[in-house]
Amino acid sequence: MVNLYPIYETLFSIYRKCILRKRSAMSPDGLHLHMIIYKIFIKRFLNLYAPDVRNPLTSVFLWIINAFAIVPALLFWDNTKILIVC
Repeated sequence: MVNLYPIYETLFSIYRKCILRKRSAMSPDGLHLHMIIYKIFIKRFLNLYAPDVRNPLTSVFLWIINAFAIVPALLFWDNTKILIVC
């Protein structure tokens, strides 16, 4: 799953840009996960911080989300049944 998301996002972005929007696959857009998190959560709820602080907070937000899968995987590395759930 960890390896699948970047591949999926890349392929879906190419599809969205080329097929749906008839644009170059290399053209920028704001519809990637990190940009959506920045627009919805960081700018809306952490607007008190300066822009140069808000942008890195997107990474911290993603690290916290990933920790919910990584920490149990590290703690239960030898228990296959629990790892399947993670």
